[in-house]
Amino acid sequence: MGMNRFLSDKEWRTLQQKGIVKHPPRKFKKGQKNKWLLNLLKIIGWSQSQLAESVGVSTFVIANVASGRSPLKQRLAQKIYVATGASAWTYFRGLDQVFDPTGEPYTRATFDYWRKRFSDADEIRLARFYNYASETLHLLLLASAKSIWKNRLAAIEQSFLDWCMDSYKFFRLEGEVSEILKERKSISEMTMSYGNWRSPEMEGQRAFYEFEDDSTKPDEELATFRVETWPGWSPCGNMQRPPDGIKKTVWTGLKQKPADKKTASRQQQSSRT
Repeated sequence: MGMNRFLSDKEWRTLQQKGIVKHPPRKFKKGQKNKWLLNLLKIIGWSQSQLAESVGVSTFVIANVASGRSPLKQRLAQKIYVATGASAWTYFRGLDQVFDPTGEPYTRATFDYWRKRFSDADEIRLARFYNYASETLHLLLLASAKSIWKNRLAAIEQSFLDWCMDSYKFFRLEGEVSEILKERKSISEMTMSYGNWRSPEMEGQRAFYEFEDDSTKPDEELATFRVETWPGWSPCGNMQRPPDGIKKTVWTGLKQKPADKKTASRQQQSSRT
């Protein structure tokens, strides 16, 4: 009998009538330890924090469920199932023993097989999921834009942003995201007059581009500085590498504005690159 989803009350009553099972639905008792979850952790050899990271919730959530301060809800149970292959249908029916999706006792070998079979990522699987997920998001955005409730698009956008931030935090992906973004290195180039480079308002730009002043240069002369950079984590923002590998910015500002392209070209010949 497959156990890939939780049994409904009607399905469970049918099994009871046939004498296959004799356990009624579990009633949550605050303060009573969740032996099912503790048994699962013991079998797979994980700590509460490891399970929390794997399912994308805080350790506080798992600790509350394990200690009996909070009930194990079906949404969290489904996440645990996806991460471990342990079906929680026994827990919801009053049993503390852990079973696999086929109804067999759950073992460490079950966990190892599940992780290898369903949790290992590969390029084909990633591409397929990305294709479906991007289409799903696109459909939701289109539907929210067409809704008679005009604030739904902004709410959907904020909901997606919140999901991105929560996934980044609770799945502890900071290091992996940083490594991927560092692979998108490019050159950031800033051109503006020495007068603008010297202005107090440009303190941040001077530090970022490692500006070195040349007192012999007039305020009107242009100077170009370059640094190697890569995008930072900015969900729903631009984290792509520039197409040609370089981002050029020309700042005219208030100090000086080139009269024409020829003047700017002559001035840039003496700029630092």
